[in-house]
Amino acid sequence: MSQLGWIAGPLAMLLFASVTFVSAFSLCHCYRSPDPGPKRNPSYLEAVQTILGWRHINVKDEISFNAIRQVIYTKGVADFVVANSDLRKASESLKRVAAAILAAHD
Repeated sequence: MSQLGWIAGPLAMLLFASVTFVSAFSLCHCYRSPDPGPKRNPSYLEAVQTILGWRHINVKDEISFNAIRQVIYTKGVADFVVANSDLRKASESLKRVAAAILAAHD
C-alpha cells in the first residue's frame, strides 16, 4: 500500500475493504437461504445449488472446491504437528536450562 502513495493507497484499501464487506454480506445472506427457511447452507456450493439449482454447478467447480477444502485441512494438520513438535523441543530445552541453573546453584 505504501508504494501507491497518499491518494491511491487509501483508495485501494477502501476498495479491498468494500470487496471484503460485499463478500461477507453475500455469504451471510446465502447461509440461511431461502429466508427464513430451516435449511442452512454450510458451503458456498450448497448455497448456489439451493438458489440456482444444480445446473449452475459443474464438475470443475465441485473438484476445485473439494481440492481447496483438502488443502486447508492438510495445512491445518501439518501446522498442528509442527507446533506440537516445536512445543516439545521448547519444553526439553527449558528442562535442560532449569537443570543447568539448579546445578550451578548447588
